[in-house]
Amino acid sequence: MMRNQFRALLPILGVIVIIFQLMHIGGDYRGLDSPIWGFLLGFGLIVSPFTALGMLLVYLLMLVFIVGFPVLGAYIGAQIMGKDSIGVWLGLIGGGIIGFKIATGDFFDTLVSPLRKVAEQDDKE
Repeated sequence: MMRNQFRALLPILGVIVIIFQLMHIGGDYRGLDSPIWGFLLGFGLIVSPFTALGMLLVYLLMLVFIVGFPVLGAYIGAQIMGKDSIGVWLGLIGGGIIGFKIATGDFFDTLVSPLRKVAEQDDKE
């Protein structure tokens, strides 16, 4: 039931993303700031909605682990040892290592496996 609602909602969201991207086109783009990414997301949501949404969520989750853990580690290091100490750098490096290990390990695969199953079922239908 809920999946059918998402199947109808996600292509509409894809059209909204494409229209939004067309309204804001122009300017000086560099690197990943290209409008191509918005168009690809919009067309992906129209053509294969659950696969595109799953990919977006997995990339955002990776970003949370790879960037969030070093920031959290640096914050904890600053709270324990002071903000002008080596603890900030140790927390930043330690958090980076832990975040990278989580994002590339079995835990991450287990965490995103439900998204993969839904995307595979959507591709079969």
